[in-house]
Amino acid sequence: MRMQQGARCHARTDSVKGFYWIGTRYCEESYIGWWSAAAFHGFTTQKPATVFVAVKRQTPARTIEGAEIRFVSVEPRKFFGSERYTVYGRNILISDPEKTVTDCIDRPDLAGGPAELTRIVHAAMAKTDPDKLLLAAVQMKSTSLLQRLGFLTDLVGRPLPEELRQRARRAISKSTRSTFGTRPRRGGDIGYVAEWGLFVHARKNDLVAEIPRIRAAAKAPC
Repeated sequence: MRMQQGARCHARTDSVKGFYWIGTRYCEESYIGWWSAAAFHGFTTQKPATVFVAVKRQTPARTIEGAEIRFVSVEPRKFFGSERYTVYGRNILISDPEKTVTDCIDRPDLAGGPAELTRIVHAAMAKTDPDKLLLAAVQMKSTSLLQRLGFLTDLVGRPLPEELRQRARRAISKSTRSTFGTRPRRGGDIGYVAEWGLFVHARKNDLVAEIPRIRAAAKAPC
C-alpha cells in the first residue's frame, strides 16, 4: 500500500513519536495505539522502539530511518476511541486514555508483556475515568478483557469502584474461563483467581516488579 499523497519522511528522528504521523498516513482509517499510545499518555516510562498503528485491513510493517512501524488489523467492533492530539505540530489520531488501557489489556503482546501491562494499568488508573474505562471495555465485547481488567486493577491496588466492579462481573459469564500470562503454567504462579474466572500464569512478584510500593509488599514476610 502506498503512503497517502502529501506524506513525506521528514519526521523528528530524536523521538519515535516523530514517526506517529507517518505511521497513520499509510492507511486512511488508522490510529496510534497500544504501547505507543500508553507511552504518549504517560502510562509508562518505557519508550517503545516500534510504532503500533491500528488499521482496519492487513498492512505490511514498514521500517523508516530505523523505526519500525507495525500495523495491527483490528476488528470493526474494536475500532473506536481515538482522538486528535498535536505531536510536533501535527494533528494525529491516537487512542484516548481509556481506550488505550483496554487495547493494551486486550493485547498484552502489543503492550510490552504482562509485567509492563501491569505497570501501565497501575499508572493509568490514577489518570483515567473509571466509568469511561469500563464503557470502553464492555464495548469491546471481550470477556477475557473484562476478566483481566478486574484482576489487574485489583492487583495494583486501584480497583474499580464497587458499582462498576459489580457491573463488570455481571457482564462475565460464570462458566467462562480465560488465561493471562505465559504458557505453560509454572510453579509459583498466581493460578486461578475465582473472582474473575481467570487463570494467571505469572508470579505476583514478576507482575509487580516495576511498581515499587506493591513489589515491597509482595516481598514482605508474613
